[in-house]
Amino acid sequence: MSKAGAIKAVAVIDALFPQRLSEDAVEVYVEMLSDLPDVLLLATVKELVATAKFRPTVAEIRAAAIPEGHGSAGAAWEEVTTACRTVGRGVAPEWSDPLIRDALNMAGGYIEACNTEQPGYMQGRFTASYKALVEQARHDELIARHPDPTMKEIET
Repeated sequence: MSKAGAIKAVAVIDALFPQRLSEDAVEVYVEMLSDLPDVLLLATVKELVATAKFRPTVAEIRAAAIPEGHGSAGAAWEEVTTACRTVGRGVAPEWSDPLIRDALNMAGGYIEACNTEQPGYMQGRFTASYKALVEQARHDELIARHPDPTMKEIET
């Protein structure tokens, strides 16, 4: 996640479409995309521009960087709080997405989520963990589809 990575990704976009972006537009793209991991952002941009007829918007780039099949962090947290109210603490429920379980474990666990006296703090920990896991899943998916030809596999 860096401004330099976002600048490189925006340069790719700007080079491939006939009408150049204004300085202001470049600044907005960079600001709105600089929170994404550099490798993920560049792989996403390359994938989008390979088939795009028009310059991808910030929203299109961000949507493409989130793996299919994973909901928002807010929806995932809602699933957790609903389970705490309806299922209770005794048995961890089956989650709609395995990343919910993993994010909960990173944030302190299901029982902690149900027992917390600081739900805002727990939600913040869960949300950060869930978003990181979703970004990692997308990164892994993109790398699997578009391996870096400069990286050589280590032979054992």
